[in-house]
Amino acid sequence: MLEIVVLICAIAAAFYTPIEAKKVHDGWVRPKFKGTPEEFRAKYIKQLKAFTWIGFGLGALYAVLGALIADNSAELIIKLVIGAVWIVVGAINLTMRRKYFESAAGA
Repeated sequence: MLEIVVLICAIAAAFYTPIEAKKVHDGWVRPKFKGTPEEFRAKYIKQLKAFTWIGFGLGALYAVLGALIADNSAELIIKLVIGAVWIVVGAINLTMRRKYFESAAGA
């Protein structure tokens, strides 16, 4: 059950990150944010960097766990697929950071 939740979260992050990154690049700011658009953009770049490392870290963790503690081949395949999806999430975050915010300060 936990694997299903983790997989759904990874897929949601993979689809939502490019949409939100484009909006932030175009000048969108969350309504609850107290600050200038430049401050929001700088914080968003840091968030993308953090999610890049989280994606690569969870992907590697699931791949290693699958290899070490999988009882059968089905469990191994599931863990490897989840790991691959999280690595894709990390790569998407890295790509969005470079594509939209490469020239921004603090990137």
